[in-house]
Amino acid sequence: MIQSIEDAIAHEALYKPSDPKTLQALATVTLATFVGPTAVGKNFNMEMTGLPQAGTITTRDPREGDVNYRYFDDEAFFQKINRGEFAQYGVYGPEGPMYATDVKDYTPNAKNVMDTTYGGVETLIDRGVFKAVRPIGVLAPVDLWESRLEKRFAGQPANKIASRLTQASETLAAIQESYVKPCDRLVIVSTEQNTQSNLEAINTFIETGYTVKKETDSITEIVEDMIELLTKLKRKHT
Repeated sequence: MIQSIEDAIAHEALYKPSDPKTLQALATVTLATFVGPTAVGKNFNMEMTGLPQAGTITTRDPREGDVNYRYFDDEAFFQKINRGEFAQYGVYGPEGPMYATDVKDYTPNAKNVMDTTYGGVETLIDRGVFKAVRPIGVLAPVDLWESRLEKRFAGQPANKIASRLTQASETLAAIQESYVKPCDRLVIVSTEQNTQSNLEAINTFIETGYTVKKETDSITEIVEDMIELLTKLKRKHT
């Protein structure tokens, strides 16, 4: 029985939905998960598909610009865990906030898109409750990404910037390790010039679950350039 954030953290890795209505609905959803560091263009590419975007439940306070969020207090969140009604959930930090999705966050009998972490993708795949999970890694040319990051970081406190840079490093390492070569994971480089080709690649991948041709050398080079940029930014902002 989950009664505290400590309980939720301890149970997170073992959690699997058990509510019959939840399982029945999720089994009709093909979920395309977009993974990448901050400011690479994940939201742009998700919106470009025109597919329904999965919502999010959270225990944090509302923020300006939130879209598709629902806000729960801790007790209501714990009850959903105990009833097995979440598709998945995560706790960020020893005191939260907590995030999750349930059946209301997905459009049944359809392809859906979601922005999530690299760890969240692996959890969704391991749980095996969706019809299919299609992992898509999103990168950006380093010059463009640096410009976006500087705009994103403007006015933010140093500790928040440091946290974002650490998350970006971990995400790029995961893409480098698990996304570049496998044919059942797609990697796109998000630029205005690539918009149409990216859309075609995304749609084909969501439909089939495979990508036939990957320019692994150029993708690897972009990842390495982005990692090098993070090293420079860490020196600048710490």
